[in-house]
Amino acid sequence: MKYANALFLSVDVEKCEGTGLHFRVNAMPTFVLIRNKQKLDQIEGANKEALEAKIKSYYTDAGADDCGVKGMVSTKVS
Repeated sequence: MKYANALFLSVDVEKCEGTGLHFRVNAMPTFVLIRNKQKLDQIEGANKEALEAKIKSYYTDAGADDCGVKGMVSTKVS
């Protein structure tokens, strides 16, 4: 797996309108990057290269801060 320490979810904002409103989804697709329940960034549109660049800028490999649960990272965001 390319990003083994990340959890990717798909949300249907037509069925989960509150989630769409909370994250201010105005276009489809919209990708929201979250760590420790905090929104880090958001990208709109189907630009694979831009999305991967955003993921790489925030991605942390499992290591000393690994909490032991796949997809969960205990890394602190300052």
